[in-house]
Amino acid sequence: MRTNYRSNYELSSAVTFEAVPARFAPPPGSPAAALAASPAYLLTKLGAESSRRYRQRLAPFDLEPHHARSLRFIASADGLSQQALADHLGLARSRIVVLLDELEHRDLVKRRRSPFDRRAHALHLTPKGVRVLQQVIGASREHEDQLCAPLDPKERAQLTSLLQRLEEGTHATDPPPGTQ
Repeated sequence: MRTNYRSNYELSSAVTFEAVPARFAPPPGSPAAALAASPAYLLTKLGAESSRRYRQRLAPFDLEPHHARSLRFIASADGLSQQALADHLGLARSRIVVLLDELEHRDLVKRRRSPFDRRAHALHLTPKGVRVLQQVIGASREHEDQLCAPLDPKERAQLTSLLQRLEEGTHATDPPPGTQ
Protein backbone atom coordinates (compact mmCIF):
# COMPACT_ATOMS: atom_id res chain seq x y z
CA MET A 1 0.00 0.00 0.00
CA ARG A 2 1.39 3.37 -1.06
CA THR A 3 0.37 6.42 0.96
CA ASN A 4 0.81 10.14 0.50
CA TYR A 5 -0.53 12.32 3.33
CA ARG A 6 -1.39 15.59 1.57
CA SER A 7 -4.85 16.07 3.05
CA ASN A 8 -7.71 13.95 4.33
CA TYR A 9 -9.63 14.49 1.07
CA GLU A 10 -6.68 13.54 -1.10
CA LEU A 11 -5.78 10.57 1.08
CA SER A 12 -8.50 8.40 -0.41
CA SER A 13 -7.23 9.03 -3.93
CA ALA A 14 -3.56 8.66 -2.93
CA VAL A 15 -3.91 5.19 -1.40
CA THR A 16 -3.42 2.27 -3.74
CA PHE A 17 -4.84 -1.07 -2.67
CA GLU A 18 -3.15 -4.16 -3.95
CA ALA A 19 -4.20 -7.77 -3.57
CA VAL A 20 -2.67 -9.33 -0.49
CA PRO A 21 -0.81 -12.54 -1.34
CA ALA A 22 -2.23 -15.62 0.38
CA ARG A 23 0.92 -15.95 2.54
CA PHE A 24 -0.02 -12.61 4.15
CA ALA A 25 -3.66 -13.50 4.71
CA PRO A 26 -4.77 -12.89 8.30
CA PRO A 27 -5.19 -15.96 10.52
CA PRO A 28 -8.71 -17.43 10.45
CA GLY A 29 -10.87 -16.09 13.26
CA SER A 30 -8.70 -13.02 13.82
CA PRO A 31 -10.17 -9.48 13.80
CA ALA A 32 -8.25 -8.83 10.57
CA ALA A 33 -9.85 -11.89 8.95
CA ALA A 34 -13.29 -10.70 10.05
CA LEU A 35 -12.60 -7.30 8.51
CA ALA A 36 -11.36 -8.85 5.25
CA ALA A 37 -14.68 -10.78 5.03
CA SER A 38 -16.83 -7.72 5.75
CA PRO A 39 -18.95 -6.55 2.77
CA ALA A 40 -18.79 -2.96 4.04
CA TYR A 41 -15.00 -3.09 4.21
CA LEU A 42 -14.69 -4.69 0.78
CA LEU A 43 -17.07 -2.13 -0.78
CA THR A 44 -15.11 0.70 0.82
CA LYS A 45 -11.79 -0.70 -0.34
CA LEU A 46 -13.05 -1.38 -3.86
CA GLY A 47 -14.78 2.01 -4.00
CA ALA A 48 -11.57 3.84 -3.10
CA GLU A 49 -9.58 1.97 -5.75
CA SER A 50 -12.32 2.39 -8.36
CA SER A 51 -12.49 6.11 -7.64
CA ARG A 52 -8.72 6.47 -8.00
CA ARG A 53 -8.74 4.66 -11.33
CA TYR A 54 -11.76 6.62 -12.60
CA ARG A 55 -10.04 9.91 -11.77
CA GLN A 56 -7.07 8.71 -13.83
CA ARG A 57 -9.39 7.95 -16.76
CA LEU A 58 -10.92 11.44 -16.55
CA ALA A 59 -7.58 13.24 -16.21
CA PRO A 60 -7.00 13.59 -20.00
CA PHE A 61 -10.27 15.57 -20.17
CA ASP A 62 -9.29 17.74 -17.17
CA LEU A 63 -12.47 16.62 -15.42
CA GLU A 64 -13.33 15.25 -11.99
CA PRO A 65 -16.08 12.69 -11.35
CA HIS A 66 -18.54 15.40 -10.25
CA HIS A 67 -18.02 17.15 -13.60
CA ALA A 68 -18.72 13.90 -15.47
CA ARG A 69 -21.88 13.23 -13.41
CA SER A 70 -23.07 16.77 -14.09
CA LEU A 71 -22.54 16.48 -17.85
CA ARG A 72 -24.38 13.13 -17.94
CA PHE A 73 -27.36 14.44 -15.98
CA ILE A 74 -27.62 17.69 -17.97
CA ALA A 75 -27.53 15.66 -21.19
CA SER A 76 -30.31 13.40 -19.95
CA ALA A 77 -32.50 16.31 -18.81
CA ASP A 78 -31.71 19.17 -21.18
CA GLY A 79 -32.95 22.48 -19.81
CA LEU A 80 -33.09 21.41 -16.17
CA SER A 81 -32.55 24.05 -13.49
CA GLN A 82 -29.44 24.57 -11.40
CA GLN A 83 -31.48 23.62 -8.34
CA ALA A 84 -32.59 20.34 -9.92
CA LEU A 85 -28.96 19.51 -10.71
CA ALA A 86 -27.90 20.42 -7.16
CA ASP A 87 -30.65 18.21 -5.73
CA HIS A 88 -29.72 15.30 -8.00
CA LEU A 89 -26.01 15.53 -7.13
CA GLY A 90 -26.63 16.24 -3.45
CA LEU A 91 -24.65 19.48 -3.59
CA ALA A 92 -25.25 22.79 -1.84
CA ARG A 93 -26.42 25.69 -4.02
CA SER A 94 -23.14 27.53 -3.50
CA ARG A 95 -21.15 24.50 -4.72
CA ILE A 96 -23.33 23.98 -7.78
CA VAL A 97 -22.68 27.58 -8.86
CA VAL A 98 -18.92 27.00 -8.67
CA LEU A 99 -19.21 23.69 -10.53
CA LEU A 100 -21.30 25.26 -13.31
CA ASP A 101 -18.93 28.23 -13.54
CA GLU A 102 -16.11 25.71 -14.16
CA LEU A 103 -18.08 23.85 -16.85
CA GLU A 104 -19.24 27.07 -18.48
CA HIS A 105 -15.70 28.49 -18.49
CA ARG A 106 -14.59 25.35 -20.39
CA ASP A 107 -17.46 25.86 -22.86
CA LEU A 108 -19.06 22.56 -21.89
CA VAL A 109 -22.32 23.95 -20.45
CA LYS A 110 -24.44 26.99 -21.23
CA ARG A 111 -26.83 28.63 -18.77
CA ARG A 112 -29.87 30.34 -20.25
CA ARG A 113 -32.81 32.04 -18.61
CA SER A 114 -35.55 29.53 -17.98
CA PRO A 115 -38.57 30.11 -20.20
CA PHE A 116 -40.75 29.13 -17.23
CA ASP A 117 -39.11 31.12 -14.43
CA ARG A 118 -37.04 34.24 -15.11
CA ARG A 119 -35.25 33.79 -11.77
CA ALA A 120 -33.92 30.37 -12.77
CA HIS A 121 -31.34 29.21 -15.29
CA ALA A 122 -31.88 26.31 -17.67
CA LEU A 123 -28.78 24.18 -18.29
CA HIS A 124 -27.73 22.90 -21.71
CA LEU A 125 -24.65 21.12 -23.04
CA THR A 126 -22.74 23.01 -25.70
CA PRO A 127 -21.59 21.17 -28.84
CA LYS A 128 -18.16 20.85 -27.19
CA GLY A 129 -19.87 19.52 -24.05
CA VAL A 130 -21.62 16.84 -26.11
CA ARG A 131 -18.30 15.78 -27.70
CA VAL A 132 -16.50 15.66 -24.35
CA LEU A 133 -19.38 13.72 -22.78
CA GLN A 134 -19.14 11.09 -25.52
CA GLN A 135 -15.42 10.69 -24.74
CA VAL A 136 -16.18 10.50 -21.01
CA ILE A 137 -18.80 7.80 -21.63
CA GLY A 138 -16.20 5.80 -23.58
CA ALA A 139 -13.66 6.20 -20.77
CA SER A 140 -16.33 5.17 -18.24
CA ARG A 141 -17.10 1.99 -20.20
CA GLU A 142 -13.40 1.13 -20.35
CA HIS A 143 -13.15 1.74 -16.60
CA GLU A 144 -16.12 -0.52 -15.88
CA ASP A 145 -14.81 -3.23 -18.19
CA GLN A 146 -11.42 -3.17 -16.46
CA LEU A 147 -12.96 -3.17 -12.99
CA CYS A 148 -15.32 -6.06 -13.80
CA ALA A 149 -12.85 -8.07 -15.91
CA PRO A 150 -12.67 -10.96 -13.39
CA LEU A 151 -16.44 -11.51 -13.71
CA ASP A 152 -18.29 -13.35 -16.45
CA PRO A 153 -21.40 -11.63 -17.90
CA LYS A 154 -23.79 -13.49 -15.57
CA GLU A 155 -21.75 -12.57 -12.48
CA ARG A 156 -21.52 -8.96 -13.66
CA ALA A 157 -25.31 -8.76 -14.03
CA GLN A 158 -25.75 -10.34 -10.59
CA LEU A 159 -23.28 -7.88 -9.02
CA THR A 160 -25.09 -4.96 -10.64
CA SER A 161 -28.44 -6.19 -9.33
CA LEU A 162 -27.09 -6.66 -5.80
CA LEU A 163 -25.42 -3.25 -5.76
CA GLN A 164 -28.63 -1.61 -6.97
CA ARG A 165 -30.53 -3.26 -4.11
CA LEU A 166 -27.95 -2.06 -1.61
CA GLU A 167 -28.05 1.46 -3.02
CA GLU A 168 -31.85 1.53 -2.87
CA GLY A 169 -31.71 0.25 0.70
CA THR A 170 -29.50 3.14 1.80
CA HIS A 171 -32.30 5.55 0.88
CA ALA A 172 -34.84 3.54 2.89
CA THR A 173 -32.76 4.09 6.03
CA ASP A 174 -32.11 7.82 5.48
CA PRO A 175 -33.52 9.97 8.28
CA PRO A 176 -36.45 12.20 7.32
CA PRO A 177 -35.43 15.62 5.95
CA GLY A 178 -34.73 18.20 8.65
CA THR A 179 -34.13 15.64 11.43
CA GLN A 180 -30.33 15.50 11.24
